[in-house]
Amino acid sequence: MSSGLALDDSHLSCAGGKLRCSGGKLAAGSEGAIAIRQHLVRLSASKPDNMENVLPGTVARQVFLGASRDYLVEVPGGTQLRVVASAAERIVQGSPVWLYLPPERCLVLTG
Repeated sequence: MSSGLALDDSHLSCAGGKLRCSGGKLAAGSEGAIAIRQHLVRLSASKPDNMENVLPGTVARQVFLGASRDYLVEVPGGTQLRVVASAAERIVQGSPVWLYLPPERCLVLTG
């Protein structure tokens, strides 16, 4: 889950980025929150060309789980997001990363 300031009914400013969201409406100018499953977030060690729905972060920890790796990534503002990635992906603690949160999977939380 991540929270921030709603820019309009489908965009949230949070953690150093702008996220397009779905599944509900945000109220412009108010606090909003979204949820996304950790296995749907894509982790990248290189900065993407297109920064839509991308948050910068730093690997706080990573654990090898056999078939996958479990990452804890700290984004601006101190929020930590859990990300599950391929076991072949090996990004060490302290490394800068970029997280892509698919817009259709960033679900607005209401009420």
